[in-house]
Amino acid sequence: MNPDSKSIVNTVCAACEEAGLFRYIHNPNRDMYGYSSQKMLECVLLAYTLFGYASVRQLEDYCKHDIRFIYLMQGEQPSFMSFQCFISDDLTESDKDKQTVKE
Repeated sequence: MNPDSKSIVNTVCAACEEAGLFRYIHNPNRDMYGYSSQKMLECVLLAYTLFGYASVRQLEDYCKHDIRFIYLMQGEQPSFMSFQCFISDDLTESDKDKQTVKE
């Protein structure tokens, strides 16, 4: 793997962690799908960082053929439906943001 490719992956992972983006994941059923919700969020954000946009079918393709996504997902290959379910069902406002809006 090219060092720059690994760097962008590690940068996206670190940014997610430091910015606390994982609080936007509501995943009571994620274990049922078998994929890490944190890795899937990082995957989505990596695609937006690299390409500006990614459809769920493109995300599926990247996880099969792009070494950066394969590295990030540790070889797992979620289907486009897994990404669709994750994006539509599991991404939400954090509890902290909901409280701020109410106040």
